[in-house]
Amino acid sequence: MNAKEFNRKVVAHWREMWTIAARILRDQQDASDAVQDAMERLWKARDALPDDSQLGPYLSVAARNAAVSRLRSRRETLSMLDAPDPPSEGDASDQAQFHNSSEILDKALSTLPVNQAKVLRLSIISALSNEEIVQATGLTNENVRTLLSRGRKQLRETFQKLYNHGN
Repeated sequence: MNAKEFNRKVVAHWREMWTIAARILRDQQDASDAVQDAMERLWKARDALPDDSQLGPYLSVAARNAAVSRLRSRRETLSMLDAPDPPSEGDASDQAQFHNSSEILDKALSTLPVNQAKVLRLSIISALSNEEIVQATGLTNENVRTLLSRGRKQLRETFQKLYNHGN
């Protein structure tokens, strides 16, 4: 696909993509940046884009993914600013516990089914609301609630097993 064809087929959908990103990000400038990121990715993959009948939904998903990626980045930056500082180097046991807890969470999440882990990461790590998770993933609200409930239950069981084996 050459630049002229890309402009005609893909860039022509910029406004629709921007609307999707703006709904997720709730910021006009961030939405524009997200669409620009999506356009860059689409340009790099221009020869692998689907045919015209599937292009609209594909572009919608690309815009949504770019917006969610930007939202995660923003949330992770904010959470890093708000996160407690790691323990000082003087207290090795506190420092080890601090690092182990994040490793344990990552390991526990990796044991879950893909959708449960994805939804829990968005909820726990990115601090998204259920509504934001619905927008970010395209899942239904009921599906998100079910995945969160089942995922939390499995995490609780995993942590109980780890705790009981540790004692």
